[in-house]
Amino acid sequence: MLRALIRKLTFPLVALYWRLAKPKSFGVKALILRGQGESREALLVWHSYGDGKNWNLPGGGYNPKREAPEQAMQRELTEELGITNLLLTWLCEYKTDAQGKQDCVQIFQSTYEGGFRPQDGEISELRWFPLTALVKNTAFYRSIRAAAQAALQVALQQTKLEDDGSRPAPG
Repeated sequence: MLRALIRKLTFPLVALYWRLAKPKSFGVKALILRGQGESREALLVWHSYGDGKNWNLPGGGYNPKREAPEQAMQRELTEELGITNLLLTWLCEYKTDAQGKQDCVQIFQSTYEGGFRPQDGEISELRWFPLTALVKNTAFYRSIRAAAQAALQVALQQTKLEDDGSRPAPG
């Protein structure tokens, strides 16, 4: 809880530094899905720190000299949601300078049907949203829309392969 309060109080200073220095930063995010077909949903979180203006994918920053993106993603999922050893698939890379810094974010995808235990006050709220709505709604961050679009494209390709008989359907 104290950690989240410190982040909230220092965020304006950090954001000012980003706008002035334009440093390069690295991040990881997870598109966590549940359900099948048209009813697929994605988990979004409301962080207790930062700009506090929108839903986001779970994740955070990392130092590529100290850990691989996959390790960082597992760490973030443990810190934020209390889940461990989630099977992750790399989905896409998203680059932005929206906050003033040069941010390079690796986005992973996973399916998860279990419960969450948010840790240390980082997450104020969790909510599932229809995956198709994330692509169309401009109120969501561009990184969320890009991840949702990439996930839908992967699902469409898999369906085409199964329909063409190029790959046997599961089950």
